[in-house]
Amino acid sequence: MMYLIRNTQRIREGIGEHFGISLALFSIFTFSMINAFYHGWKLALVSSASIPVMIIISSIVTYVEARQVVEQQVAYSHAGGLAEEVLLNIRTVMVYGCQEKEFHEYCRRIDEIQGKVYCRLVYFSLASGVMWLLTYANYALSFW
Repeated sequence: MMYLIRNTQRIREGIGEHFGISLALFSIFTFSMINAFYHGWKLALVSSASIPVMIIISSIVTYVEARQVVEQQVAYSHAGGLAEEVLLNIRTVMVYGCQEKEFHEYCRRIDEIQGKVYCRLVYFSLASGVMWLLTYANYALSFW
C-alpha cells in the first residue's frame, strides 16, 4: 500500500504543473486561432499554413535532443564510475603508480563528453535557426 501511495505522489508531482501549463497554452492557441479566423480568415489561413511544418520539425528536434541527452548522461556516468573506482581504490592506484594512466583515461572520457555536448549544441543551434527561418518566412508570406 505504501508503494502505491509513494508512486501516486510522484505522478501528481510530475503531472501537476505540466498539465496546467499545457492546458493554458492549448487554450491560448485555440482562442487565438478562433479570433484570427473570425477577424480575418484569409490572412489566418495563409499564416497557419506553416504550422504543420513547424510541428513536424519540433517533434524531430525533441526526439533527437532527448536521444542526445541520454547518450551524454551515459558518458557522464561512465566517467563518474571511473572516478569513483579510482577514489575507492586510491591505495592500490598509488602503490602501482597508475595515477597517470587513470588520469589520461578520465581525460579521454571527458573529451568524449565534450564532443557530444558540442554536437548537441550545434544541432540545437541549427534547429533553432530553421525554426526562426520558418517563422520569418511565414511573416513574409503573410505580408505578401
